[in-house]
Amino acid sequence: MNTPHLPTDPTARPPITRRAFLKSLMLVGLSTLPISTHDTLSLEVNHVKIRLNLGRRLRIGIVTDAHLHTWGPWESRLKSLLDSVAKSVDLMVVLGDMYDSATPDLDLLPKLLSLKVPSMGVLGNHEIWADKQGFHSLSHGLEVYEEAGVTVLRNEVVSFKGVKVGGVGWLYSIDPKLIDELGEVDVLLSHTPDIVAFSPRAKLILSGHTHGGQICLPFEVPLFVPSRFGTKYSKGLHRVGPSHLYVSKGVGESYVLPMRTFCRRELTVIELS
Repeated sequence: MNTPHLPTDPTARPPITRRAFLKSLMLVGLSTLPISTHDTLSLEVNHVKIRLNLGRRLRIGIVTDAHLHTWGPWESRLKSLLDSVAKSVDLMVVLGDMYDSATPDLDLLPKLLSLKVPSMGVLGNHEIWADKQGFHSLSHGLEVYEEAGVTVLRNEVVSFKGVKVGGVGWLYSIDPKLIDELGEVDVLLSHTPDIVAFSPRAKLILSGHTHGGQICLPFEVPLFVPSRFGTKYSKGLHRVGPSHLYVSKGVGESYVLPMRTFCRRELTVIELS
């Protein structure tokens, strides 16, 4: 994986390689095995209000990082909750890593993501890796997202009810100049919160990727986050310069370490005004 040059930031850590990420997850997972079932299937729906001076109200639902591998009782419950959230929002956004190299059949995506509400999204690192590793071609992945009714934004901006929504591809596989070329947007979708290192011109940035740390100590204290900023932007709402940043903990977990400890899964409803 080629990592683009990022601006110097005294608070930032060096980019984490995939090998280091997987190794750290495995080591942490073994150390927390005795408590691994604490809340692995716990799911919360968070409601967040953010004032952006848009001149109108807009409700956005967020789903990310499902890492779909099968369809069973848990996935059925997730679908039910997702349908409920979709009924209460104007727009659903899908922030990537909905499938990965261990997903046996991409038809699982439309089964989960076919919602009766306009939907947009971006790709995550696992969609890119699945393509490079030869498990699922990116063209096929884009086809199933389209089948599910999700418009994937690939370094582009669209207007939704008068609100400018931009979306960028997986940060470490694109030319960073594309971020600046997007221009000013109201809402920017990026799989990883690391995009803040580029100071995008966005009132609000919505991201996932971190899984909230996935393996946490009690009170959701993350031990490791796959971000150049360490645990700084592991979850929740942050103010980064002139922008708001919201990082979702997502609804799934890495196939290398399929468990969560003290880290509840999350669907989110963002109410903008």
